[in-house]
Amino acid sequence: VSMNKNGTLRYKRPGQADESWDKLDPPGNLDLYETGVGYGPDLQDAARLMLATTLGYFIIQVPSFHSDSMLKLTDAPRSEKMHAQANESYHENQWALVGFV
Repeated sequence: VSMNKNGTLRYKRPGQADESWDKLDPPGNLDLYETGVGYGPDLQDAARLMLATTLGYFIIQVPSFHSDSMLKLTDAPRSEKMHAQANESYHENQWALVGFV
């Protein structure tokens, strides 16, 4: 929707506006500094929930990056890859439990 000079969004039709009034003035205006979207408490709560749910991901992912030796992508012998995988899972399983809780 269009914004006034003071940053107020214009969602509602002004009393003196005719039937051709549009939320975007001029219609189709895509200017980044003259248009915007309002947000309220519902959107803020949803954003907080989204950030909270990503915490579990980072709790497991950061230690995973630290302990991953990336032997899956090399020509290392299978036994060496299996040992590296066991080592990674040993170091990651406690963090996976913490991230799950």
